[in-house]
Parts: sequence; structure tokens; C-alpha cells
Amino acid sequence: MIRTLDILEMLKARYGVVSNRQLAKNMGVSHGLIHSYFKGESLSIDRALDYADELGLDSYEVLIGNLCEKRLITQRAKEILAATIGEDIKLKPDRITALLATNNNQTTTQTSTHLNS
Repeated sequence: MIRTLDILEMLKARYGVVSNRQLAKNMGVSHGLIHSYFKGESLSIDRALDYADELGLDSYEVLIGNLCEKRLITQRAKEILAATIGEDIKLKPDRITALLATNNNQTTTQTSTHLNS
């Protein structure tokens, strides 16, 4: 699963920049917006998918990551995605389940680490 911060770090590498200000300039957005992404805000779905195309990333992994960041993906959404994707696409229902399980484990680990700090 590919999340906003992953995309931003890949964009920094692609543009050959180090600072968030430089990244904002290259992306054509405000530094404040970049700052909000690094504080936990997620890219819009359309913007995340645009960057997925630009970076040659798996659109489905970006979509799932974005939906999970926004906590918009439920069991029903998972089933709809699985039905929509079908047999010809590499992202199968079991892969969606694995991606979601990974996200849930990361969220649980982050929460418990944060609480223990």
C-alpha cells in the first residue's frame, strides 16, 4: 500500500529536492499544504492517482493506501473493490484483504507506540 508520505518522498527523489519548500515549488502547491501532508493530511484521491501515474506506481496500491489513510474503506468498500477489479487485474480480493490487514497492523502499532511514548 502506498501512502501520501511515500508519494511525497518519491516525488522529492524524482525532482532531486531535499526540502519541503522545494518540493512544494516543484509540485506547484503551497508550502503550507506540503506541511499539512507531513502532519497527517492525505492527498486527494485524484491528486494521489495523478502522482501514481507520474511516478509509475500501482494505481490500486495508491488508491487503497489513500482510502485507508482517510479511513474510508470499510468491509463493504472492500467487497465492491474486489468485485470491480475482477479476474484480469492483478489486485485480487485476497490482496485487498492483505493490504487492509497491513494497514490495520500499522495503525495499531503506531497507536500503541504513540501511547507508550
